[in-house]
Amino acid sequence: MEASEATRRGRRPFVSLSLEEAYGGATSSRRTVSDCKAIWASGKIPEKIGALVQVESLDLSHNELSGEIPSSLSALTSLSRLNLSYNRLTGEVPSGNQLQTLEDPAYIYIGNPGLCGPSLLRKCSQAKTIPAPREHHDDSRDVSFFLSIGCGYVMGLWSIFCTFLFKRKWRVNWFTLCDSLYDWVYVQVAVTWASWTRKNG
Repeated sequence: MEASEATRRGRRPFVSLSLEEAYGGATSSRRTVSDCKAIWASGKIPEKIGALVQVESLDLSHNELSGEIPSSLSALTSLSRLNLSYNRLTGEVPSGNQLQTLEDPAYIYIGNPGLCGPSLLRKCSQAKTIPAPREHHDDSRDVSFFLSIGCGYVMGLWSIFCTFLFKRKWRVNWFTLCDSLYDWVYVQVAVTWASWTRKNG
């Protein structure tokens, strides 16, 4: 009734209502509302909000809206003013033709640090590719670690081999020590085995 009277007087009708009432009434009766402001709205913006095809101004600012902005918002072909500032919206901003014609897009979405898109300072491509360099860095660090261990092992064996190759005295002493150690182990095993067989024989 108020909307019809305002239309007869030459002014655009303005409706201040909850978000549920806004899209609910639009889908049921296709009410002709030019200006719409949602007060104390919370939750997600419904996908059916695209049914408000005749809305020219939509103000959903300073509420508790969360989640992503529905792509159906770009279907509001009559929309000339939009305000989604100071909510808890996240995700990528829709890139519909109608939304691209709106003035001052940075102000439209201000106060929603979780939003990203071409019209904002935060680009979605940057947000998605941040973890990738970290994982790549971890993989390269692991490869370098194992590669250094392998190189150190090879260099150690090669150093010992070269030392024995050019130091004959060291080589003789080393093999003598190995022979002595082998003989001692053999004797200990033989004595232990003979003692054990006598006890159990």
